[in-house]
Amino acid sequence: EEFNKYKSFPEYQKHNDELSLAEFKWIWFMEWGHRMAGRATGMVFGIPLLYFGMRGMIPKRLAPRMAGLLLLGGSQGLIGWWMVRSGLNDKERFGGEGRVSPYRLAAHLSMAFILYTALFNTAIGLSTAHKVANMSPSARLYAQALIEKVP
Repeated sequence: EEFNKYKSFPEYQKHNDELSLAEFKWIWFMEWGHRMAGRATGMVFGIPLLYFGMRGMIPKRLAPRMAGLLLLGGSQGLIGWWMVRSGLNDKERFGGEGRVSPYRLAAHLSMAFILYTALFNTAIGLSTAHKVANMSPSARLYAQALIEKVP
């Protein structure tokens, strides 16, 4: 049924008219897996964030950053949907071709890099804060002064 729907889209008509059902299944499961991985990641991040946030267990300094990360993740999903939509709608097809807009694809990839960088930066910051907590009092004061200067 999904394969028959796919045959009506411009991508199939212009580029994949000899695509077999087995090849379609592989592509479909890769795309489905990508969407499910994104949703699962959002749930794995969002549900504990909500749980710990409701109980006041997230430091006030960290709460805006965590909410921002959740917002970035949700935005990544919306940009992905917006990107795919550009290849399905006749009015939005890039240059009359049966493909997604390369600009939207670049936006989706760029957002992934931004999200990864923000997650990595947060993890490094938390790791550094943990090390500061285990330092001697004088070293801790010096390290905290340095950390406060970092945006």
